[in-house]
Amino acid sequence: KLSLGKIRQTATRDGKKEWSLEANSAHYIENENKAVLKELFITYFLEDERKVYLNADQGILNTDTNDIEFSGNVVVKNEDYRLRTDRLNYRHQQRLIFTDDPVQITGNGSELKANSLRYDLNAEKVVLSGNVAAALARDFLTVQGLNKP
Repeated sequence: KLSLGKIRQTATRDGKKEWSLEANSAHYIENENKAVLKELFITYFLEDERKVYLNADQGILNTDTNDIEFSGNVVVKNEDYRLRTDRLNYRHQQRLIFTDDPVQITGNGSELKANSLRYDLNAEKVVLSGNVAAALARDFLTVQGLNKP
């Protein structure tokens, strides 16, 4: 077992940065190809220079696949929305963020809740499932460009 203080790691594909990670500590478990990360912060890079940020108390990084399991006060946010949940997974090959734990999304005066979530970073598409409840701001459809005059 190898323990380190603050670490930084960046994942690239075809020369493009896909995410960068910072953690306050890392414990590498070599025979399992895993790193247990504490107090981590990740930036995911999308098209058009946009970014999605993720914070969690803990993450388990699979050093072979770059898949990560997050737990403890997980928050995902972009410039408009904030998602909170207890556990979240990132599958690097598909660039998919998902959870089967309850999620709460807030932003633009609206709030959404659901039992599970799938967020495809490539397609920038979110699918909520199970007891989905929404409290939408009056101008939500206009904000989303869905109600074009």
